[in-house]
Amino acid sequence: MIMWRCTCASKHCLASAYTDLLPANPVLKTDHNHCPEPVKLEVDRCRAEMRIRAVASNDPPARIYADNITALTDAAKAILPSVDTCNRTIARNRTHKYPAEPASLANLHIVPPWTHTLGQQQEEFPFFDNGPQNHCLRKENNLRRLAAADKWYMDGNFAMAPPKFLQLYVMHVSLGQVTIPLVYAFLQNKTSNMSRTGHCYTESLCNVRCAT
Repeated sequence: MIMWRCTCASKHCLASAYTDLLPANPVLKTDHNHCPEPVKLEVDRCRAEMRIRAVASNDPPARIYADNITALTDAAKAILPSVDTCNRTIARNRTHKYPAEPASLANLHIVPPWTHTLGQQQEEFPFFDNGPQNHCLRKENNLRRLAAADKWYMDGNFAMAPPKFLQLYVMHVSLGQVTIPLVYAFLQNKTSNMSRTGHCYTESLCNVRCAT
């Protein structure tokens, strides 16, 4: 049996009902002390769908918000919380599906499904762990593309580095008129020596791929 309670705490409503595992044919135990609020129910359903999609997909919060409000009535849109509030709710619910942030890099362990790429055809995304220094993510196919390229383009980004790291170092190659990222390295400092370590490691891997 599942017990349901009214969420209108502001009205001090003590209404409750019981159902089995399938929420059909509810048995009312205590009636409501207020009239039905279909507009509020519409908003609650919309926000619940946002939270479900936040966990089930990797869509940007703005897209989730836009898709879910399209079917709302004007009355529901009028009482829907602000865009910023809804986006924060989506982001907060999404964090629950991610692993907890480690206290230190010594406690950082990447396990499935986080060792694979997204999409229907998931590929293993192995990484090189150089102790507390480098964490390098790359796919086998990406290394072969990198090995076959005439030029590599490197870029260090500090703003996008995750906690416990100071730099996201990315290696790109040309593909037609654009460049595509192939290898990602999370570095603990911003020195050129640290970047050179990740570069040398990737270069050694590419030499192995060329030999095979």
